[in-house]
Amino acid sequence: MLSVLPLHMVQKSHLSVYLAISLLLLSMPFPTVKADLYDYEFNGEVIASGSQYELDLGQIEAGKQIKIMVSSSLKDFDVVLLTDAQHDSWDGTDFITNASEIDTSFAYYTWTTEYAGHFWLVVDNSATIAGGANEGEEITISSGHVDVDDPYGDEFETRLFIESNTIFHYDLGMIAAGDKLDLRVDCEDWITHSLDAFVVSEENRAAFALSGQDVWDRNASYLDVGTESWSFEVPSAGQWHIFVENGDRGDATNDPEGVLVDVNFDSSDLLPSVIQDTTRMIEKSDTWRVDLGALSAGDVVSFGLSMDGLFDDLDVLIMTSGEADSYLAGEQAVVLGHASLIDNDFFESWDYRFPDAGSYSLILDNTKSPSGGASGDSAVHVEITAQEVTLLGSWLGWYQSRHYVDDGGFVSFDLGELEIGDDLYYSVSGNSHGSGFLLKYDILLMDDDQYQSYVGGNNPTFISDGSELDTWYGYNNYTIVTAGHYWVVVDAADGPTDGADSNGAWTFDFTINSDKGGITSPQVKDSNYQMTASHPAGTDIVDGGDSGEGTTGQTDTSGNNDDTNDNSDNIKDIGDAQSNSTPAAGGGSGAIFGVCFLVIVVLVLVRRRGKSGPQVINLSSATASQPMMQQPMMQQQQPMMQQQPMMQQQPMMQQQPMMQQPQQMAQSNYVQSYEQLPAGGSYDYSMGTRYFAPDGRVWTQQPDGSFRC
Repeated sequence: MLSVLPLHMVQKSHLSVYLAISLLLLSMPFPTVKADLYDYEFNGEVIASGSQYELDLGQIEAGKQIKIMVSSSLKDFDVVLLTDAQHDSWDGTDFITNASEIDTSFAYYTWTTEYAGHFWLVVDNSATIAGGANEGEEITISSGHVDVDDPYGDEFETRLFIESNTIFHYDLGMIAAGDKLDLRVDCEDWITHSLDAFVVSEENRAAFALSGQDVWDRNASYLDVGTESWSFEVPSAGQWHIFVENGDRGDATNDPEGVLVDVNFDSSDLLPSVIQDTTRMIEKSDTWRVDLGALSAGDVVSFGLSMDGLFDDLDVLIMTSGEADSYLAGEQAVVLGHASLIDNDFFESWDYRFPDAGSYSLILDNTKSPSGGASGDSAVHVEITAQEVTLLGSWLGWYQSRHYVDDGGFVSFDLGELEIGDDLYYSVSGNSHGSGFLLKYDILLMDDDQYQSYVGGNNPTFISDGSELDTWYGYNNYTIVTAGHYWVVVDAADGPTDGADSNGAWTFDFTINSDKGGITSPQVKDSNYQMTASHPAGTDIVDGGDSGEGTTGQTDTSGNNDDTNDNSDNIKDIGDAQSNSTPAAGGGSGAIFGVCFLVIVVLVLVRRRGKSGPQVINLSSATASQPMMQQPMMQQQQPMMQQQPMMQQQPMMQQQPMMQQPQQMAQSNYVQSYEQLPAGGSYDYSMGTRYFAPDGRVWTQQPDGSFRC
């Protein structure tokens, strides 16, 4: 399966590469896919006030995907899916809640059929649905479609309505060690609604689902989710489950009105180039180690890091494996200053081109070390990706990396000899470590004479058409008009006239290429290449890398590493150099992200507000004091969900009440439905639907929905 980073994890300077590769993948020939079972395109249909537009979808098997998109030029309508029986008696009160959306001007979702049947789609403008659209105006469906098709591979995608004190369970099946779960949960109104998504191993499933115990995987689970997509690398082979809950057990507030949510669950192999792609809970005063493996000189690794909490902070330390052993043993260690991040918050993506061959490790540090770093005061939930992109960069001819520049310093790139008509390109983004607002820097294109004068301390002269002055994000495409030797300089000093002033240290991310390739930088191993990471007095480091859970490769404890520098007394301390990486005033592109940060804070605060007025018809729910467990609806190795036959069609979220069962049923060999089964048992779908009761009896579901033992 093809895999790409989510767009929010793509660095600005890499966006064009990301798009180019995506277009390349889209242009590649793929096997022909079977045509949709049903395919309808909306094209300007007009629905008068008090009427509706309906589509007969025909007979559809269980496990098929109904994909719906309807747009109406900002006038609200209701989209409801009906069974044949509901359609014949349609009065606006009975529809499939999971597969519908009311009071909207734009609907876009997928519902996987839970049972076979004859289905109808109705776009309603009659104002008869409680809580639905009631504008009383003519609407025009400007665009949209309705498709029915088979699901792609093992992917499960559907819409759910999760009532108060209700939990939806999906069996993810057997997952091989090292494979990853790809999970997505999107509440329909994610600003004001949220749910808890618990990922649970098979060993803990019964305790979580039937006993109500708080036994979920903290690394893989996301609590208080409005909208989130994430991956989790499975540490060992086994069966895994996900429970999406609207209740009080997690961090989300129990929503008494119920929550409409779209979910997508899948699993996939890691691409050969992917070193790590997972979520991880870094506990307070703990660390987590990712072994990057043996890298060659010039190898490029692309990193992505995001944190769940808006005010979380974390240190990211990249070093040789031998130095990692020393650091986790509580000793002072040498880190790669250009690639490491001190007191990082929110999210970050960056590339690093390793100048020396060796075995390397990444440490996510949530302790009070290193000096000047993050506080380590609370657990931090992170998403971390690490992928080697050397081959891709070489194929594209790109020189891409990250570089830390001291106040008044610079980093330069030798483009070599270029001919008339040759093209060069650069993209540079910067994160300021200084104080101020919207701090900027200069990008200078120079010939060799200009560059030698510049490094000699003279006022810079440069090629204006190929340069970017006083910028917080610079990019340029330039065609050579005079043959010669050329350089690109990213300048953090007092620059030329109309350029940026010196305003503190910077971290620069860049991508540079030219028709000749072979780009080098004299500063890759400058005084900031190796820095020390020291421990404050009285602090301890907990080695979190020995569990093996979620790690890649084995820790190198040999200490035989050519890049290890045992004499670090005279090396700059990374905490002293970069501890002001998140100044209160912000600077450079960091100020732009600061504005976005404030917007997100506002949205999160707004999301905590309750929502007034019903959006969908509520279903009956279980008593809050009882353990919450939805009737399991998935059969492993079967197309879709095991569903009770219905005299009157029920929505997907029909819950199994966990109430006390009548005593006379305890010794009966027959019950009419799963609701009458003794509480506290577990389901098995390997041979039909079976229920294992606490007293040892096995109940088998009959074709009419009843159970016998």
